Amino acid sequence: MTKRMYAPCMFTMMAFLISQVTSADSIPVKDSGSITLKEKIHIRVGASFSGNDASFPLIIFGVSRGQGNVVTLLADYGSDTTLVFFLTAGRTVHKITPGYNFNSKPYPGIQATISSSPDLFQLTIADTTISLRGLGFRRGERYTVSVYQESERTSDNRNENDIINSVYVSDGASDRMNYTEIFLLLMLVVADIVFFLIMHLRNKYLQRKNKQDQALSILIRNEKISEKTEMKISSVNMFGGFKIYNKNGDEVTSAFSPMLKELFLLLVCKQPDEGITSSALKDILWFDKNEDSARNNRSVYFAKLRQILDTLGVYLLANRSGKWVIDFEDIYVDYLEYNKIIRSETIGEADVTKLVSIVRNGSLLPECTYSWLDDVKAKVADFTITILSDYSDQLDKKLHPELLNSIADALFTVDPLNDLALAFKCRYYTGMGKVFLSKQLYSNYIRDYKNNYGEEYTKSYMDVISEQP
Repeated sequence: MTKRMYAPCMFTMMAFLISQVTSADSIPVKDSGSITLKEKIHIRVGASFSGNDASFPLIIFGVSRGQGNVVTLLADYGSDTTLVFFLTAGRTVHKITPGYNFNSKPYPGIQATISSSPDLFQLTIADTTISLRGLGFRRGERYTVSVYQESERTSDNRNENDIINSVYVSDGASDRMNYTEIFLLLMLVVADIVFFLIMHLRNKYLQRKNKQDQALSILIRNEKISEKTEMKISSVNMFGGFKIYNKNGDEVTSAFSPMLKELFLLLVCKQPDEGITSSALKDILWFDKNEDSARNNRSVYFAKLRQILDTLGVYLLANRSGKWVIDFEDIYVDYLEYNKIIRSETIGEADVTKLVSIVRNGSLLPECTYSWLDDVKAKVADFTITILSDYSDQLDKKLHPELLNSIADALFTVDPLNDLALAFKCRYYTGMGKVFLSKQLYSNYIRDYKNNYGEEYTKSYMDVISEQP
C-alpha cells in the first residue's frame, strides 16, 4: 500500500485582498486564494483521472473560513476501480458516484457554486449535482479556496499535480481594474512572493519536525493525551497508577509497603460497597494466619496506615456495622469521585467532562495484579463504555466536536480497540483538516485489530468517516 500525505500550499495570491477585484480570478494549480462572498462564488476545476489503486482518497479542493474547513472534496478509487467522490461539509460526509466513465473521458467538469442568498453550496461533477444548505455562507465574509497537492510520490511515480489541470475562481462581479489597481496588484504579488519564500522554508522545517514528532507520539489514538490532571495536594490517585500526596504536596507513595498498599486499596475499592469485613480481609491478606495472628497483623497495619493518612488530611477509619470503612472528608480520591459520577441518577455534560478527565489519566491501577482487583477493573471499563456511549448517542455531534474527541480518548483508555472511539476521532481529525492523523489512526487500528483478533477489520476508512456513529 502506498501511503499518501497531502499538504495545502501556503502561497496566496494577494490580488484577492484588493477592495475591488477582477471579475474572475484564476488560481494556479496547487495554490489557494481568498475571496469575499458578495452574491456568489464560482469554482471550476479541470482534472484528469486514470486507474489508481491508492488506499486513501485524493483531496481535490477545499473551502475554508478562518481556521475552519467548510467543505472539502475528495476522490477515491474503490476496490472495483470505480471512481467515487466524497464531499465533507461541516462534520457530514456525502458520497457521490457519478454515472460517468472517467477513464474514457479524462477531463470531467467539476463545478461548485457558493451562494449567500440563499445559503447554498452546489457541486456538479460530470452528470451529477448535489446541493447543500445551512453551511453558514454569509455575504461579506472572506473564504479561502485551496487546491491541494501530494507531498510524496506514488508507486507509479505520478504526482497529484498530474490530476489537477486547472482551477478557476470567480466572484461573479463585472468590475474593471484601473492602472492604479494593477500597480497595487503587482506590488502585492511581489510582497506575496517574498512572503511565500519565507513561509515555504519555514513549512519545510515544520513538516520535517512534525513527521519526527508524529512518529514518536502517534499510538492508537494518534495524539498525545493531555498531561495527567492528578491532584497533588491531599490526594489519592489510582487512575494511571497509584500515587499519594500529603497536605504539603509531597508524594508519599513510597511509604506504602506491598502489604500496606493492598490493604489500603482494598478499603478504598470496597468503600462504595459500604466497607469490607474482617473475615474478608483475612481471606485475602492473611489467609495463612489463624484468627489471633490475623487480628494482630490487622491492628499493626491499621496503625501504620493511620500514620500516613494523618499527613494527608481529615479522614475516618472505623468499623461500622461489622465492616471496615474509610471516609475521606478533605482528601481527594479519584476512584471515589469516579464512583459518585457513575452512581448518579442523571448524568449531564459537566459529569461526563469530569468522568473523561479522570479516565484519561490512564487505566485503573495498571501496575497492580491482585486477583480481587480484576472484577473492579472490569466494572470500571464496562461502566465507562456504557455511560460515554449512551451519552454520545444523545449528543449533537456537530456542536460538540471537542467533547466527542475527549470521549474517544477515554474510551480508548479502557478499550484500545473501541470502534466508536475510532469513528469519533477519525471524523474529528477529518473535520479539523488533519487528514494525515485520521489515516494514521485508521492504519494503526486495523493493524492492532488484526494482531488481537486474528481477523481483518471489516470497515474501510471511508466507511468510518462517512457513518454517523
